[in-house]
Amino acid sequence: MPLPGAIPILPHHSAVAAAWADSKGAWSTFVFWSVPIIIGLALSAAFQLGFLLPKVGTGSSDLDRCIELSRLYDSGFATEPTVVFIGDSLTVEGIDASAVSAVAPGWRVINAALNFGDRIDQEIMIPSLAKARPALVVWLSRPMQLGAAKSNLHPDRAAAYRVGDFPREWPDGWLNARSDGLTPGLFSTLDGSAWMARAHFHTWFINASYQRLRNFLRRGNIRTTAAADWVAPYQMVTSITGDRLERHLEAIRREHEDRLTRGRFPDSYQRIIRLLADAGVRPVVVLAPIHPRIRERGWFDSDAAKFKEFATELAASTHGLFLDASALLDAEDFADGQHPGTSGRAKLSEFIGRRLPVPGPDSTKDR
Repeated sequence: MPLPGAIPILPHHSAVAAAWADSKGAWSTFVFWSVPIIIGLALSAAFQLGFLLPKVGTGSSDLDRCIELSRLYDSGFATEPTVVFIGDSLTVEGIDASAVSAVAPGWRVINAALNFGDRIDQEIMIPSLAKARPALVVWLSRPMQLGAAKSNLHPDRAAAYRVGDFPREWPDGWLNARSDGLTPGLFSTLDGSAWMARAHFHTWFINASYQRLRNFLRRGNIRTTAAADWVAPYQMVTSITGDRLERHLEAIRREHEDRLTRGRFPDSYQRIIRLLADAGVRPVVVLAPIHPRIRERGWFDSDAAKFKEFATELAASTHGLFLDASALLDAEDFADGQHPGTSGRAKLSEFIGRRLPVPGPDSTKDR
């Protein structure tokens, strides 16, 4: 029985007190276990994003090269006469900077090409290159590059370009989510957080393992090059023949027809060249070598002729140069249906080098 004068504690008061005690205990337990985990995750993320990932890179030499290109361009080229080659794998395989220098004395020659470096890739990077102010930029191009993108930019490539901070140099309205080769998601990566872009490469170990396995399986057919090799970044050391070559030629024909059928974007190509010219950089457009079997079959004749006319007019209006190397190489100069091999690389490098203007104050004068 309660003592006389005591205030009785009602049953529901006891339940509330017990529930309050339980909730405090649950909250304390939550804090005790979760806070260390949250702190650990935060420290782990900071370590990976701030230290580990910048050290180990993306795990892919091609993606690392995207980032290295931003560092190269940030260093600038105004201190000495410099010619920069840009383009895709055809330029990676087809240009040896030392061979160009041998026949074009006085020039610092850089092969800044990038595997899969299609027109959208050049649009992303070209404002940074223009700001670096090389005297000349040489773009080895194929007629299909006036057509629609082969496919949308890969998310890994978009993240690498954001890590390299290429978008910071874009003029207002340079690219948007409706640009050929981009989607809203890809554009948001390019235009978004650099930390999020770097976090995209938390799979660097998987990427590195895949590349190592790929190189192992193709040993003897390719060589490994450094991401920042600006002289001779080529990888192909053997050539294909017979049925393999025929299949590759057919694949090139299908890609060519698909891209030009889905749309033509000469304005996109043209504004890249004009941006260089407006920055005081002399553009050199080169129609890339076409395999003799393709020339014999006339697959690209019409589009190659249109490209020559387009590029000639563009060069004239930008004080640039147009060089036609489409018939330069013989079949034995190719590693496959489109990439120059060892002899082709030497011929193409010398062909362009001998036609570069004189460096220095007379760099506007052609040889």
